[in-house]
Amino acid sequence: PMDIHYDHDYALPVVPVSVSLEKDLKILQNTPKRILKKPLLLKHRKRLLSKFSLIPQADFTWNRSENKKKPGNKRTLTIEDEILLMCMKLRLDLAIQDLAFRFSISNSQCSSKLTTWITYFGNELKPLLLWPTKEANLLYKARYFSEKLHNVEGIIDCTEQKIQKPSNAKAQYQTFSTYKSCNTLKKLVVTTKTGSFSFISKAYGGQASDRHITEDCNVINMFSEGSVCLADKGFNIQDLLLKKKVVLVCPPFKKKGLHFTRTKVLSAKEIARSRVHVERSIRRFKEFKICKNELSLTMLDLIDYIYIICGAL
Repeated sequence: PMDIHYDHDYALPVVPVSVSLEKDLKILQNTPKRILKKPLLLKHRKRLLSKFSLIPQADFTWNRSENKKKPGNKRTLTIEDEILLMCMKLRLDLAIQDLAFRFSISNSQCSSKLTTWITYFGNELKPLLLWPTKEANLLYKARYFSEKLHNVEGIIDCTEQKIQKPSNAKAQYQTFSTYKSCNTLKKLVVTTKTGSFSFISKAYGGQASDRHITEDCNVINMFSEGSVCLADKGFNIQDLLLKKKVVLVCPPFKKKGLHFTRTKVLSAKEIARSRVHVERSIRRFKEFKICKNELSLTMLDLIDYIYIICGAL
């Protein structure tokens, strides 16, 4: 028989659109549940832990997180996934509701797990912030440090982070930063000549001066006698360091109407080239979005642990 071609499909059986849409809807509804019951495949977990936490190898966390039968209620998430939950919060600063949805747990469970693991890792990683001994500091010769600055034991600086505006008037005053023109928290950090953190202070309000923080956190006592402390010219702590017989090296001040001499220009360049290490180290904090974005007041209790984790990693 001859094939007859039509310019329409009226004669073909009609497939209800609702049937195909219902199938697609069922697939979409079931997909998140199926994925979230096992958020990560076993073979990918190490890679993701290394990526989100900037650890070259996540074996030390992996070996500690072996599944073992323990008394009590069954865990809603494996230990590996709980660690990943913490890493995603630190690295991406996702909202609690977002993380809870991704891992198929409640908001309260998510907050509880974050508090537990951030506190745990903060205490575990704190010993990694090592202050160099006087002998080790003299043995190491950094590339960008001249003979004049070879005895630098620490490069000191402060970093600020914007926080959510407190409702309490006193807290607003204590955290308001005139430099940033917003409410901030402030931390003092010290880096070695290699660029690693050797000291991270507790959090202070943005109203606190660099001198007050330096004096209050007792970082001066960490320096050995005869060593050199490298700081920005805003740090007015020379008298505090003299008590420990520590030399303070700062960029030279430029007086009004006067120009720098050639010697002072070369000295300023030399100090700036050496101080860039602490600026790069502080920039590493900002790679973790939780240290870069506006911090929620609900996370203030954990901020000291958060900075220790981010600094140690």
